[in-house]
Amino acid sequence: MLKPLFPAKWEQCVHGGFGTLFALLATWILLKNEKKSFADYGLTWQRDTVWKFLKGMAIGTAIFIVIIVILVSFSELQIRRNDKSWDPVAVFLTEYYLRKKQN
Repeated sequence: MLKPLFPAKWEQCVHGGFGTLFALLATWILLKNEKKSFADYGLTWQRDTVWKFLKGMAIGTAIFIVIIVILVSFSELQIRRNDKSWDPVAVFLTEYYLRKKQN
């Protein structure tokens, strides 16, 4: 339905964005059904909410990278280029490990 509206290389990002929006909408609908609010569950917007979110994303990304490095280093796992798909994070990690193995 929305596929023709966005470039093919952004399809996964668009799906993720809409999935997040629909999850928040479903949560809001269920909260209203229970006559509760986000604040009742401790989910309030504060001045440093964006900073905390970005810090959490950075920590999660770092943990993910450590896990991938350990798996690649101590197992048979290989990271190979997939020319049929384009994902900036995958491209970065692939290029990093391919260059590392060449040196």
